[in-house]
Amino acid sequence: MKLYLRLIVLTLAWAPSVLSAQEMFLGGDEFVLARERSSSERELQVFYPYGEDERDWEKRIEIHYYPDLEQPRRVVMAVMKRLRERYPDLIYKILPQPESDRAGVSYLVATEGETEVRLEFLLYAENPGVRGLMAYRLTYRSRGPDARYAKALLRGKWDYYERAFVEANWPESLENVGKVTSPSVFTMGGSSFGKSMSEVVPVENRSLTVRLPEGRMLEVDRAFLESQNIKTRIPFFYFAVPKDTENLFIEYQSAGIPEVLKLSLAGAEMQLVENIRIFPFILPSSSGNERLWETAGKLRRKIEEEYLNGWDDVRVSEPFLTQIGPAQGFVCLASFADSEGIRMFARFTLLMPPLGDRGILAFSQVDPRYSSVKRLEDLESGGVMAGVAHSIRFIDPATRVVEEEPEASQKSSPLPYESN
Repeated sequence: MKLYLRLIVLTLAWAPSVLSAQEMFLGGDEFVLARERSSSERELQVFYPYGEDERDWEKRIEIHYYPDLEQPRRVVMAVMKRLRERYPDLIYKILPQPESDRAGVSYLVATEGETEVRLEFLLYAENPGVRGLMAYRLTYRSRGPDARYAKALLRGKWDYYERAFVEANWPESLENVGKVTSPSVFTMGGSSFGKSMSEVVPVENRSLTVRLPEGRMLEVDRAFLESQNIKTRIPFFYFAVPKDTENLFIEYQSAGIPEVLKLSLAGAEMQLVENIRIFPFILPSSSGNERLWETAGKLRRKIEEEYLNGWDDVRVSEPFLTQIGPAQGFVCLASFADSEGIRMFARFTLLMPPLGDRGILAFSQVDPRYSSVKRLEDLESGGVMAGVAHSIRFIDPATRVVEEEPEASQKSSPLPYESN
């Protein structure tokens, strides 16, 4: 294994905890408790973003409690020693540690061939009223053929992710150890992702405005498209509605850019809080890296010239490559101003099926005045509507079964795409 490893001691200003041990928010993502384990030496809670699981994840949070450990800096030094013994060519750097009640380390690991890359942050802390040490571990993971892009990109965003880790309001103790009370991230709507949606969840194929129970899955197939008189060819797909009872499906709109469907989240006063629109997207006919470059360029041009045409002060980022389930995709962030000068945020998620020239573009728009998303960078990895866009899966038209996740998933972290 070829290893790239950098160790940084982190000094954090501790903040009082207001978090439940069943869910937490970090960098715009909602993490839910998936697994707990308890022994005489360690207690553990593992969190994944909603919709991810132990087989297929790009981010993970672990919270440990070690009742018999003390002196955080000595623990970190022991961890570093074990790493150096395992990897003799380990490259690391120790920074001054002004406070003795906490110590941390961050490191970047790439496997030989760069088929998997991980950026990890690890903090040990002594907390008031808690015997032993608490440990907090945040991991970003990229796997598959696109991981080679992620190594340099993770390095470039190291400070950004570190800031999210540092500013997180970590809980000072574990609660309800041994009993998971949050909704399981292995299932949504009562069905595992590997089963046919039509067998376990009634398919919503009406264009009427309807309220949906949380976790509901919507399958978009030929019947739905025909019922909406949509002639454009588009791959069949489904997505899971976010965990919110106030989601509204708005009837199909034929005016302007033809869209497949629209999902909106309205506030108490019926303000448009968040909105997602799904469009067909014709992909370039080229292949390999040339197809990726052409797709990224076309996506940005269409955002500027078509999807956000007419808005004021449009600002569009460079698209970045990601993996959503078994499909490749691009994500592009943008912001724009309305006629009153109010700045809105947008996230464009483009999915590219393995075969064919028709993709799916999900346009997520949020109003920061009403949405929980207050910063554009929060849409990079989170946000309610962004969560919907990232849960899209294609449907096999022959069997009408949702594509199963491969055992060795190639899903990659959503990281900025660049040439190097």
